[in-house]
Amino acid sequence: MTHTVVEHVGTIGSLIPGGVLDPDVARLHVDAPATVGRGVFRVRRGSLLATRVGDALRLPPAGRAVPVSIRIDRDRRGEVWWRTFGGVHLTTQLARVGSRVVETVGRRELTFDLRADSGALIFTLHRLTVRCGSRRVSLPFRGGLTVRATVAGGPDAGSVHVAVDLVHVLLGRLLSYDGTLHLKEIS
Repeated sequence: MTHTVVEHVGTIGSLIPGGVLDPDVARLHVDAPATVGRGVFRVRRGSLLATRVGDALRLPPAGRAVPVSIRIDRDRRGEVWWRTFGGVHLTTQLARVGSRVVETVGRRELTFDLRADSGALIFTLHRLTVRCGSRRVSLPFRGGLTVRATVAGGPDAGSVHVAVDLVHVLLGRLLSYDGTLHLKEIS
């Protein structure tokens, strides 16, 4: 997988002041070399057209009890997230760029504003950039595509509840998933 070279300034966790996140949420973005998690999620897709677009983007199919696994590898440049929803794999890189987080998915870069609220970590889409060879097309978002991810403390110690919504103004819901991950740090 090719990753965009960006100027990194610290880890993602350094964007949020200490003590404002649920301890298990904070574990997702700590300095441990790796974290793994497993859980079962509900995955929803939208209309037939939105589902076709989601298929083209290789988004996971809908399901009521989809097994999910995740591995997060960290180094000074950021985090690589290896996710599996059922049999569908999704690998992305997250890096801190200034006061925002950039998630790289293939040729697409999603830039998020990040904030803490009641112990949860909330990612809100700010900009989408698509790379075409050496060219980059950047689109600021003021409502056309909404991505909101919330990670909050889970029902048990060592777990987090994840809720993600990806909604397009014309197509409707492209993908929505939620569930609980049980986490374990790897030294």
